[in-house]
Amino acid sequence: MRTLCSRLDKRGYPARAFSYRTLLDDTERNIATLTRYVAQIDAKHLHLVAHSLGGLLCWRYLQGAHDERVRTLVMLGSPIRGSAVARRLAASPAGKLLLGRARDTLESGVPLTLPTGVRVGVIAGNLGVGLGRGILRMSAPHDGTVQLTETQVERANDSLTLPVSHTGLIFSSTVAEQVVHFLETGRFRHVVPMR
Repeated sequence: MRTLCSRLDKRGYPARAFSYRTLLDDTERNIATLTRYVAQIDAKHLHLVAHSLGGLLCWRYLQGAHDERVRTLVMLGSPIRGSAVARRLAASPAGKLLLGRARDTLESGVPLTLPTGVRVGVIAGNLGVGLGRGILRMSAPHDGTVQLTETQVERANDSLTLPVSHTGLIFSSTVAEQVVHFLETGRFRHVVPMR
């Protein structure tokens, strides 16, 4: 996330990367850690920008007792409806180890209710290059790990699909620009050249 954080910093959004332990800590413990992390940030307003499983953790955090300063959540390639790749991996002992203690959340997704007052933006990729293709034959479109349908949130303020891979979502300058546009306007810019 450091590349994305740096790009947000340069656009006037001081960014911090939150690290969590997917192998050793379950979802509830990671949410508790996120709660403490957010509480210690000195800012009037907060925005959460999360990639993949991080988006599911942030979504669950916002469903509980959360900091009222959080105004926005932008999810990048987050399988909010559950991941078919995770379900396939979980079918084997080695796959269960790879997924760690967050496995249940990745497999099943999260309840699709969100408190009012939080803007939600969803960016998904459709460049089907990634490790997920070696685990599961995915129906198009997908980002190589997460299928587009797994990222969809009906109540999102806006959503956007870009020609990037799952990992590419955090390295793309276009994605960073779209995140900034959403933070500023509550919408994505839907006609934009890729960089």
